[in-house]
Amino acid sequence: MKKFGYQMLAGGMVGLVASVVLALPSDQYRDYDLDAALRVKYAAESDVSRLQQRERDLESQLSRSQTQLSSNEYQISRNRNRIQDLGSERQDKRQLIERLERRQDQLSRRRAQLAHEERDLERRIRQIESSVAVISVETSRPIQMAAAASPQKNTDEGKRNRDKGDRGGKGDDPARNGDKNPERGGRDNTNSPGRGGENGPGRGNGAGPDKGGEPPAGGGGATPPPKNNPELDRLKAELRKVRGELAQVSHQLNEVQRDISQASHRLERIRYEVSDLQDQNQRLLRENQQLERDIVAYRQDLQVVGVELDGALSELASANREVARIERNLDLAKAEVSPVAKSHGSTDGAASGKEYGTIAGDLRAAETAGYENGTAAANDKQAYDEGYKQGVDTAWDEIKAASRVAKQKGYNDRVKFYRTSKLEEIVIDASEVLSYSNESLQSSSASTETDKYYRPRPGSYPHPRIKEFYMSAYHSAFNAERSRSYSEHEQKEYSDKYPMYKSGSVTSPEYKTAYANANRAASLKKGKQEGYNITISTNKDKEVTKAYGEGVSEVDQLYRNNPILDDFQFKLVDGDGDGFVLPGESAQLELNLKNFGLVEKRGLSASIKGEGSSITPGTKTFKLPELPAQSQVKVINLGNYDVPSNMSVGQTFFVNAGLKEGQKTLFEKNLEGQIAYPMQMELASKPVDLPTSEAGSFVFSVYNKSQVTQSAVIHIKYDSSKVSNAWPTSFTVGPRQTRQVTVRVKGNSRQEFSWTTLSFVVKKNGLTASSTESVKIQVNDGKCLVGPVCDY
Repeated sequence: MKKFGYQMLAGGMVGLVASVVLALPSDQYRDYDLDAALRVKYAAESDVSRLQQRERDLESQLSRSQTQLSSNEYQISRNRNRIQDLGSERQDKRQLIERLERRQDQLSRRRAQLAHEERDLERRIRQIESSVAVISVETSRPIQMAAAASPQKNTDEGKRNRDKGDRGGKGDDPARNGDKNPERGGRDNTNSPGRGGENGPGRGNGAGPDKGGEPPAGGGGATPPPKNNPELDRLKAELRKVRGELAQVSHQLNEVQRDISQASHRLERIRYEVSDLQDQNQRLLRENQQLERDIVAYRQDLQVVGVELDGALSELASANREVARIERNLDLAKAEVSPVAKSHGSTDGAASGKEYGTIAGDLRAAETAGYENGTAAANDKQAYDEGYKQGVDTAWDEIKAASRVAKQKGYNDRVKFYRTSKLEEIVIDASEVLSYSNESLQSSSASTETDKYYRPRPGSYPHPRIKEFYMSAYHSAFNAERSRSYSEHEQKEYSDKYPMYKSGSVTSPEYKTAYANANRAASLKKGKQEGYNITISTNKDKEVTKAYGEGVSEVDQLYRNNPILDDFQFKLVDGDGDGFVLPGESAQLELNLKNFGLVEKRGLSASIKGEGSSITPGTKTFKLPELPAQSQVKVINLGNYDVPSNMSVGQTFFVNAGLKEGQKTLFEKNLEGQIAYPMQMELASKPVDLPTSEAGSFVFSVYNKSQVTQSAVIHIKYDSSKVSNAWPTSFTVGPRQTRQVTVRVKGNSRQEFSWTTLSFVVKKNGLTASSTESVKIQVNDGKCLVGPVCDY
């Protein structure tokens, strides 16, 4: 008995230790469920890391958007400065072109004048040379008659004449006297003096019978023409001077035309560059609006992420504390069990077999029975109620997420409905109801920002449910099989004793505790599931439908109680509607705007500011008439401007038009216009061929479409190798009148029978008329038969 008592005592101690390590009641066992606590901790750490990364991403996106916004604003400022610089450069170029064209006209007229002088000098030179030839013939005729009347002279005179004739030419050899040596005998040695020519009497006339030739009686009395003609020399020198000046003027004219071409090309590039810069500014302004909306969205998301991150950090701290507590308890349990196991050896194995056979076997049965009972009846009301409340909370979280999605969908669907509804098209003549003021206007209706957009957190956003995750991990670990490694002696004694006590009484306190804990866990789970299912089935559809209706109602309230403005446009309309802004006519601004709301809009004003050379100097503000509800409104005659008659062709003006409500600018647009060249040209008639002996006439009908008299020049582009001369024609045309203008062009005689193309254009300040005439014509002075080709 004593020995058995010692064994019972040892067995009781070992059983106590085993019960602590292997068969703890469920409330105590939860303290040692380290794996479940660690899984909760890792889940919390993962969620914190994910939220922190999300926060960093949002801050990075926010920073990039703010940087891009600043960069865009800086670029817009640079573009505007560049547009102003280009506008100044464009004005300078146009002034330069105007000066060059005036210079071109001057040079063209000077060249025509020099060409006329050249032809006149050539004509006069030909006349003088013809007169000289006539005088020579008249001078030689009396000498020949005198020679025929006095054929005989004394020998001495004949000898002297022969000596003189030998110097001028042999009398009996006309070929030697002059034919073979005309420079010594004159132009025609058969009828004129041999040596003297124009400077003296004919010595050695070929008609004389003597070899030396006898001078005619009174040969010294006739006066031959002089050798040099000062007038002829002067005219030739003047002709050379005129031709030199003509070549110089032609060179200058080519340089001026080249400069005009370069300036016009630069002007065209400036226009394209200004257009590109304005398009870029509009694109950057739209991008800035989107960036501002993105920045607001990022800040809202950051606030949401911050709240969720605080919750995740709190859960992580709780998980860390739980893990630390379980680890401390495990350390205490190990410290208590280790000395007992070391002291007892095989006795401990026997006692463990006995105790664990009784307690552990009964505990497993108790846990199974209790869990099944709790699952079937949920008779632990406190646990069931707690689980039911958790299920209800989980269900409502899901319902709220689904409701936010439904509300956003209702909002978007309703906005789309209003935006796609048919709008009433209304044209308002502002000239009948326009009120002009230079003072600041106060809005009569409250400002409404329609771009406030609702950005709830998505329903699929993975918000952590730490407690639910913990309970799931706990139940999974609680139901797992337990095992322990024993030494060889412990296993032997355990195998002997365990079956003896396996069928111990179910009335033991350990059994009852295990049964109650398992029953409570099952009741908790059952209550949670039923609470979730009942709440979802009862409320989800109803709440989602309600949220969708709230989204629709929110949009309805916004659109029914406020004007919603969008699709703003400003444009400049010329007075007669032909698309050309001309000096002396009227121009109006036209505004296009859509009001999607069901409430009319009042208190709007249009602010119009002229920049640079403008038809709208300074700043003017106009109160706009009421914009009806659900309408597509066109406001015409928004300010009537008389284009000054002194504005030059090609002059550019800038208009900044804005739509305001009080001091707040709702929309803004920059307009650019240009004074058009209102001339229209048509070819009325042309010659069959381009003559070379005289200029051919090309007749044009030129129409002035403006209300003021216009000056114009018809310029000709031609191939200088095939056209000897062309005369640009300057003229004026009265208001709304047509004038017949003749342009003269002369062909090059060296290029006769060749084809060439002539281009005629009315041009001023770098702008051309609405049409250009090109004529393909053959250079022909009437020698060719009628037809497209002449064969010679």
